[in-house]
Amino acid sequence: MQNNGTSKSTGLAKIWRKIIRTFEGFQLFTFKVKVPPAILFSHKVKLFGTITIFRVDVYERCRKYYFLGIWVWQLRRRYMETHIEFEEGAWYSIICGDRVVRPPLNVPRNTISKLPPGSEVRMSIDHALKVLPHVNRIALVVFNGIGDYFYTTPFIKKLREKYPKLPFVAYVSDQFDNHNSPAIAECLQFDPNIDEVFMYHGTGTSNERYWKNYDYAEVLSREPETTLILPVIYDHSPQTLSRDDALSDTFCLERSALVPLPIIYSIPALDHVKKTFEKILEMIKRRNLQGVVWFQAKSTHARIILNNGETLASKLIDAGYFVISVDPLDMDNECCLSLNLDQFRITDSIRLLQLINERIKTYCISMSSCFMSISSALDIPCLVIAAWYDSCIKTVYYPNLFVITNVPYYSVSRMQQFLASEETFEIAHNGHHEFCQYKPNYLFECFQKMVEAVENQRPKETNAIIKK
Repeated sequence: MQNNGTSKSTGLAKIWRKIIRTFEGFQLFTFKVKVPPAILFSHKVKLFGTITIFRVDVYERCRKYYFLGIWVWQLRRRYMETHIEFEEGAWYSIICGDRVVRPPLNVPRNTISKLPPGSEVRMSIDHALKVLPHVNRIALVVFNGIGDYFYTTPFIKKLREKYPKLPFVAYVSDQFDNHNSPAIAECLQFDPNIDEVFMYHGTGTSNERYWKNYDYAEVLSREPETTLILPVIYDHSPQTLSRDDALSDTFCLERSALVPLPIIYSIPALDHVKKTFEKILEMIKRRNLQGVVWFQAKSTHARIILNNGETLASKLIDAGYFVISVDPLDMDNECCLSLNLDQFRITDSIRLLQLINERIKTYCISMSSCFMSISSALDIPCLVIAAWYDSCIKTVYYPNLFVITNVPYYSVSRMQQFLASEETFEIAHNGHHEFCQYKPNYLFECFQKMVEAVENQRPKETNAIIKK
């Protein structure tokens, strides 16, 4: 039976909803499966031959979800990941559904070919070193946003630890597009696992299904055949448990026992960063403020900016916080600082946030953007404004995150998400997709609840505003 797109639940769906709310997700082997509140089956499953996943619809928003039968698919998927077969003389395989596709022969042997839409790839450096014995260094080709880079840092560390004798270089696209931020190069400069960082002229596509086929032809022309050129790509789907797992599977590495946090390596504090920090610290002491709120009201790649950011900042200031915004705010208040991005590069902003968090009680309010991952790396409580539904949120979810959403996430703790009612937001459109504009009063209310939850969890001796 198929979902007819209505928002009404049948009696069967209501029973299912009660069951799911009772168990709130369950464990199947090593795969934690969380399901939507009301579903109807819409596809069959074949246990022999091609395995088709059950596709189900969430009634309330008609969101596509994958559930029952997922355990069969995950078992099949896990088997393929651990028993991947490579053609003779090949070091990577392309996976389309449950089929392994033979890599084409008319491409350079030291990199992978273009991928069919929706496919995955498995690359084995061990196999590459056998079939290409002349390889003497590895070039990682990066075309991600800043937040995606930080989610990748544990994987880069793991890769370097496994192949310590090989030099690692990184290539970053100089284009700011739907997939890439050139500012990643600044962050990679401080990654001890990367020996050199280069820029290249690359181009992406607006079609999300083809994001893995980013054009890095210039890298091929600049690197000799003795360099193994690896694009940093991964499976991005609701079935992926974590970004680190996805990268480990793509590069045929052993999965981490625990999902690792993003890593921020040592960044020197330049003079203007130190002076800014000292002014903030002096203001906190003089005004006896409650702490600092680091505020990011814009998601550049999603082309979304929070309206009335000034109103929310004013409420935070009235509540006794010093507000630092990485986006321009049209307000004049000594307790609010909008960073000058011509002066503060991304690494300067991160270093300033590190200094503040080391000495002052700090919180973040961020769109689903780079400071979401940066706050996880620094273990700063962060209120995430989920302006649109992200079915893959569990791949980047960490315990420091509290999520505001208009659609429940069953991969996020119910204690750390705020389900917005219809009167607390408006639906907006940016020319690409719809998203929620949450009202400042509701955002401030959620922030206060997050602070209360965090403070109740902290030991009393760590509740000082100024840390020693």
